[in-house]
Amino acid sequence: MREVHDIKISHQTVANYTEAVSNLIEPWLDHYQYDHMSKDHCGDETYVKVKGKHVYVFFMCDSVSIIITSFNIFMKRDTFSAIQTFYSVIRKFKAVPDIVRIDL
Repeated sequence: MREVHDIKISHQTVANYTEAVSNLIEPWLDHYQYDHMSKDHCGDETYVKVKGKHVYVFFMCDSVSIIITSFNIFMKRDTFSAIQTFYSVIRKFKAVPDIVRIDL
């Protein structure tokens, strides 16, 4: 914001905005109709700091429409966390896709 609009904002302002927006959009995201998803998805993970601790955000999105189809926050970056996120996307399909690609 400072570089583009010359507006100074604090990290607390960003945190407050993020919390307010997430509370508003979470119910909408949980019930979104994923009828027009492609069968090509990609996923990644990153870490963020929450209340002074590093946590990992795993997310997946439709590669064609660029819609985020799943996101989960975990304390560990492990196989279970990745599989849990992947499974949450598979549940949104009416049938399991014929091809599943993973990056090892």
